[in-house]
Amino acid sequence: MRRTGFSGLGLLLSVLGLTGCPPATNPPSPPQIITRPAFRPTVGPSNSPPADPSYASDIVRWEGETGYYYTSRSTAGTGILANRYAMTIVFNGGPILAGDTIFVKDASGQEMEKIDVTAAPDTNKNQYAIGFSNNPSNPNNPYYYLVISPQIYPANALDHGAQLKYSVVDQNSAGSAETPLTITYIAPNRCMANSIQVSNTMPMKNDAVTVTWDAQGCKAAVVTSSSGSGSVIGGLGGAGNTIAGPYIFANASPQYNSSFTGAQTTFQIQQDTTYEVNALDAIWHNDSKSVTAKVQQPPQGHTPSTGCPGNAQPQTFDFHVTCSLGCYSYSGYRACSKSAGMMELQNEYGGCTVSDGSTCPQ
Repeated sequence: MRRTGFSGLGLLLSVLGLTGCPPATNPPSPPQIITRPAFRPTVGPSNSPPADPSYASDIVRWEGETGYYYTSRSTAGTGILANRYAMTIVFNGGPILAGDTIFVKDASGQEMEKIDVTAAPDTNKNQYAIGFSNNPSNPNNPYYYLVISPQIYPANALDHGAQLKYSVVDQNSAGSAETPLTITYIAPNRCMANSIQVSNTMPMKNDAVTVTWDAQGCKAAVVTSSSGSGSVIGGLGGAGNTIAGPYIFANASPQYNSSFTGAQTTFQIQQDTTYEVNALDAIWHNDSKSVTAKVQQPPQGHTPSTGCPGNAQPQTFDFHVTCSLGCYSYSGYRACSKSAGMMELQNEYGGCTVSDGSTCPQ
């Protein structure tokens, strides 16, 4: 099987059949692969050749993990990308340029068939292609990228969680080096934010509110609060984090299909607060749900709207009002009499109970 060389001018000479370079004296370094940061939003793999190697690879690797993840294209591309399950992998140019051949082996260690990047793949077998993209910052050193077209026949699909294993081999006359790849296929729409709820959607100011959430089939989950203080999410997948804080929960799993359920209580809620659960799969696709707690402000102490009998002056009283949503304390409530003040509060709160003294029962 013919293999393709990469060595700057040597590449052009080999294409012309003019190679006469001396044997390499040092074996190549293992091919270095550029991956997207795991915590970076994407719209999915592109149908076009990579233009920016910093973001072009379809595969994702999370911090602390050795394996990769990827998903399929929503529509078929052209050439080898006609297989929606084909994956583009961008190399760091240095190690590739140091070697004179590169090829790919499958899980059994057999060298895979190489086709042109513009050719339609045979989905009954594993194939690969090598492509080139312009490098605006260095036109004489184009980007090299690999496209692997996995076998998908006869189902014409991959199962969610299927593991694909390959080895990228860089070889010259002095030796060879391999970069193993274990890539897990992530099917779209398997990670779901099932629910997020608050214990009271209309709390009074200073009430305690508990938020509960549930996400299933995911790699990570983040729950944010629109009020309070906190940091943006960090430490789950590297640079490029974009979910705004403050967050009240953030966790990632070593598995791609984990469940995330939990609860967090906000004590003495002060303002309207929206809570959102972001359920993230291994390639950062985000499913979210939100709920808002709208804080109700209790009526304040006041001067009676009509004069007191006999031109008497209003007095101050202490009351507490017990409702199903909580207890509200009034100290220094001004009324013509205690019974008049209690009646006013009873009218304000409807079915609540007004009691003497400003101390709410524990």
